[in-house]
Amino acid sequence: MAEKEERKVVDEKRFAIFSKETIRLIADSVGITEITDQAATLLGEDASYRLREATQNSSQYMKHAKRKKLMTDDFNKALRKSDVQPVYGHRPVDQEQVWTYQHTKDGQIVFLDEDDINLVDIALDDNIPCNPGAVSIKAHWLAVEGSSKSQTSQGLASGKPIEKKLSAEMQTYFDRITNSILGKDEELMKLAFTDLRTNAQIIPLLPYFVSFISNGVKTVSHDLKQLTKLLHTLRALLNNTSLYLEPQPYLNLLVQSLMYCLLEPLTASIDLKNDHWVLRDYAARLLAQILFSWSTPINHLMYNTVKTLKEVLYDNNKPLCSHYGAVIGIMMLDQKHIQEILIPHLPVYMPHLNSIIDDTSRANAVTKSDAHKVYGAVLYCVEYLLKSQIKEFEDEISREKENSAIATASDSEVNKSEQKVKSQTLPNPFGTSVAKFYSEMYDYFDPEAAKTGEELLDEFMEQVRVQEEIRKAQLEREKLEKIRIARDKQEQEERNKMLREKEERRRQERRRAELERELILKRKEEEERLRMLKIQEEQRLKILKEQEEKRLRTMKEQEEKKLRTLKEQEEKKLRIMKEQEEQRLKMMREQEEQRLKMMKEHEEQKLRGKI
Repeated sequence: MAEKEERKVVDEKRFAIFSKETIRLIADSVGITEITDQAATLLGEDASYRLREATQNSSQYMKHAKRKKLMTDDFNKALRKSDVQPVYGHRPVDQEQVWTYQHTKDGQIVFLDEDDINLVDIALDDNIPCNPGAVSIKAHWLAVEGSSKSQTSQGLASGKPIEKKLSAEMQTYFDRITNSILGKDEELMKLAFTDLRTNAQIIPLLPYFVSFISNGVKTVSHDLKQLTKLLHTLRALLNNTSLYLEPQPYLNLLVQSLMYCLLEPLTASIDLKNDHWVLRDYAARLLAQILFSWSTPINHLMYNTVKTLKEVLYDNNKPLCSHYGAVIGIMMLDQKHIQEILIPHLPVYMPHLNSIIDDTSRANAVTKSDAHKVYGAVLYCVEYLLKSQIKEFEDEISREKENSAIATASDSEVNKSEQKVKSQTLPNPFGTSVAKFYSEMYDYFDPEAAKTGEELLDEFMEQVRVQEEIRKAQLEREKLEKIRIARDKQEQEERNKMLREKEERRRQERRRAELERELILKRKEEEERLRMLKIQEEQRLKILKEQEEKRLRTMKEQEEKKLRTLKEQEEKKLRIMKEQEEQRLKMMREQEEQRLKMMKEHEEQKLRGKI
């Protein structure tokens, strides 16, 4: 108990707390004389908490400024952040100035030791005081396509309500559309999405819908259904060709909303029943649609988004759901980003991912499931990249074949044109024999040839026969090639089947091994639990035995003490009786002696009288 009380005292002294006396002193200084102890205690606790909060916020400004000394400006910035009026008169002219404080003689009041200032000297001085206001930069939007976006942009950037007032009809339309989207009526929701996708009169409501999406994503992060509805709303706005999203706040806020759904560990992902992976896939598709449609070298939208995805993917401290969103987001962009970001990072990232997958502990079950999701996304990216490269290779081969076919066709057209020119002067050979045709042709081409017509005819027929054999051999080769391809395909299918069966057996063996490991772990846990129960039971019996022995020893000691006390009382009583008896005997002896003495004196007197 003493240790607990001491620990409690130490914990209470860890933070500075205003005492009741301090609160009463402050109340007296403002004219409040009657304040109860309970109210003073509550006010002291609340003031202490507010002071600690302001100090912690001011320390954040100090750390961001790379300083180890807390300044009054840091504290005033923290107060402004909490909508509290800053403290004036405590800003030193010299930043290295050290404040000194003193106590009053009459009471425990601490005040700042300051020098007296002569206002007359200051008033008559020629020095002009500097402007104490802080330096700031104010930006505004230029007119885009003849319309100023200053109010809309400022309202969206600051997160405050837009000052531009809508008409009653527009406000009613906006309220009904948002209520239909977030409501439970599916038909009304579909009608709202259709209207947002096709209505060209909602241009004045664009900043309102953008603000509705950007604020709603963070507000309903615990509800996947509502998040999906907000993403459907964003998609409907993107598909509306009448809307112009080029002004910077619109695209930035929409991309930030999608990046929040894609990369952040949503509150809804805590529950394993919620399938937040589908939401991340949907957000990645919408993000790719925005980037491909609205990204330009001026707004750097693609560069900033890819940079954020790369930072999240390369940070192993981020949760696996964020890594999954980064991988899917990179895959939805194009294969160039997969080659530049994902592929170089695989030698570093895959060992980290495999270490999580290989961990079969029960506490790692949820993380392992997330790791499998990320593994599947990376595999899908690599497959997509390979298919794209194979398709490019096939397209290149087909283009080469087309070019060669065009070249061959052009050569054949040249030959045909030459034959056409020659056929204008030649007789028609159809309906005549080969010998007659050849003999007629012989006069036109080579009248002085050494070979006879029969030899040329035999040579021609030999060439026809050779071409026929070549054609038959080619058909035979094509047939054999088809048979070989079919056999290879069948062998490949059988090999794939065997691999699948082997993989299935391996998976079953792995599953069986995991089950055996789980059974062994459960058995070990059960044995450990029984051992601990046995040890606890032995300790409990030992403690009971010690308590019983202690109780018996205490009873024995009490009995002995009681007997000793009774013995001492008896001895004391006997001693007192003995002393009383001795006193009584002594008194009797004294009385006897006195009586004998008196009798003796009486006898002597009697004898003297006789004489």
